[in-house]
Amino acid sequence: NAWMGPAAAADLRVLLDAVRRQYGFTQYHLLSGSMGGTSNLIYTSLFPDDVAAVIALCPVSDIRTYHQWCVEHPGGVVNEIRAAMEASYGGTPAQVPARYEAHRAIAHAAAFTMPLLVIHGTADALIPIEHSRALADRLRAKADFTYRELPGGNHDAPLHDPGVMTWLDEHLARSR
Repeated sequence: NAWMGPAAAADLRVLLDAVRRQYGFTQYHLLSGSMGGTSNLIYTSLFPDDVAAVIALCPVSDIRTYHQWCVEHPGGVVNEIRAAMEASYGGTPAQVPARYEAHRAIAHAAAFTMPLLVIHGTADALIPIEHSRALADRLRAKADFTYRELPGGNHDAPLHDPGVMTWLDEHLARSR
């Protein structure tokens, strides 16, 4: 539950490098949702040369503002998310601003040079759709960026969207 904090990003980099050395992979396709989709965006913004394509379902594009949203919408799992972010990043955005800034995918959107698919449900109560909309606005001119909203879709709606696998199949066919 690290929300791709500094230690998680470093650990993933070590793991991917080990797989690269053992099997000869040069890049990876990242596909995840929620915290995983957020992590995909953060990792890619930090290490774009490791990534061939990204699929991020209902992601956070700005870890700093999402932390603030969690503070403003306390209760249940939101409290757990906020606490996990603070543990992973070593404090709040006010306490360790440089750590959060380095992991704000939206602030480093120029790193997204690979194909990118983002899907978000409009009724997501856990991660506001504004995160995906802001990233979509920033990447609107990017030729290999696809953004879709699922009207009325909740947080899990993108997981059931057959368009995810269609997009991935098409991307893999073009990259062969």
